[in-house]
Amino acid sequence: MFHVKQDSFTSIEFCRIFSTSDAVVSNLKELEKILLTWNENMNLISKSTSSSIWWRHIADSAQIFKFFPNKSKVLIDLGSGAGFPGLVLSIMGFPEVHLVESVGKKANFLKHVIDTLNLNAYVHNLRIEELKPLKVDIVTSRALASLDKLLHLSGKFVGDKTLQFYFKGHRYNTELEEAKKKWAIDFKSYKSFTNTTSRIIEIKKAKLIGN
Repeated sequence: MFHVKQDSFTSIEFCRIFSTSDAVVSNLKELEKILLTWNENMNLISKSTSSSIWWRHIADSAQIFKFFPNKSKVLIDLGSGAGFPGLVLSIMGFPEVHLVESVGKKANFLKHVIDTLNLNAYVHNLRIEELKPLKVDIVTSRALASLDKLLHLSGKFVGDKTLQFYFKGHRYNTELEEAKKKWAIDFKSYKSFTNTTSRIIEIKKAKLIGN
């Protein structure tokens, strides 16, 4: 893990670690600017993390990009909220990103960023349960629900080769054990770049036990 003070982690460090282009960094800076402006009037991110956006939100989201197969074309981000990780992954060049967000104000924020940055991304202002099936290559979600719940929610988007990536906090092992009681899971666990007690859970296959 790269040791750094969260508040001092800027676009310069981000560019050095993730080897991104100037255009990508410029768009991420614009995302930061828009986010801070909108966050003054609505709760997109905790005020306590507003001084460490590049570390707590942008770098945290970007860390999973390297795990995606080169042929991946379509990604769906469940419960997108402020756009992490979905918007960041779109800015970094993922071909097609779908953001699912049921809260109208948050969906409007996502649409504004997409329009401003001219991203190839789409906002679905619906509950996940209401969205029609969509076959994708990648499913992501951050701070939305338990692993068991996420596996139930993601089912209609998952094909034979779909990979799922879920950001989990210090209770990740408990969530895995609970999910294993209901699901046969083929998974990998990666240490989070931004938090030593957190993990990225990659699900390759998940099948309800008994089905």
